[in-house]
Amino acid sequence: MTVRPRVSPALALAVLLSSLGGAAWSFRRAVLTDPLPPAAAVAPRSNAPTVGIRVPVTATKLAEAVGKDPFHPERRRPGVRFRLPGEGSTAANDTTQTPSVFKLIGTATMAEGKGFAMCQLGAEPPKLVRIGESIGDLTLKNVQPGRALFVTSGGKRYEARVPKAGS
Repeated sequence: MTVRPRVSPALALAVLLSSLGGAAWSFRRAVLTDPLPPAAAVAPRSNAPTVGIRVPVTATKLAEAVGKDPFHPERRRPGVRFRLPGEGSTAANDTTQTPSVFKLIGTATMAEGKGFAMCQLGAEPPKLVRIGESIGDLTLKNVQPGRALFVTSGGKRYEARVPKAGS
C-alpha cells in the first residue's frame, strides 16, 4: 500500500498566488523603462553650414556622370592612391629599395590577410617567411601578389618585388 502525502489546499493556493505576484512584478519591471534625463539645451552655432538652394541637374552634367561609369569592364584602378590636398604620401616617403643582397623569390596570399614570401638573404638558402616572421634584420609586414613589405628593427620600410621572368 502506497501512502501519499497530503498537501493542504490553502498552502497550494498561497504558493500559486505568490508565484503569480512574482511573475507580474518581473513582467512590469521588464516592460517599464526608466524615464530619460531632460535634454540639454544646445546653443545655436553661428558658424553652422547653411543649406543652399538646390540647383537642378542639367542634361550635360548627367551625361558626363554616366560617361564615367565606375563599373565599366575596361575601367582600371589608378596607379596612385587618392590623397587629400596637403596629405603627403607617407608610404612613398618611408619606403626605400631593398638591399642588394636580399632577393624576393615569390609570394603567396591567403584569406584573412595571411600569406608568406619566399626570400633569400645573401648566399643563404631560400627561406619561407610568414607575416610577422623575420629574415635577417627584416620583418615581413604585408604580402601582396608579386610584392612584399618588410620593416627593419629601426622602423625603416623596404618593399621588395618579385623579378619578372627573364630579367
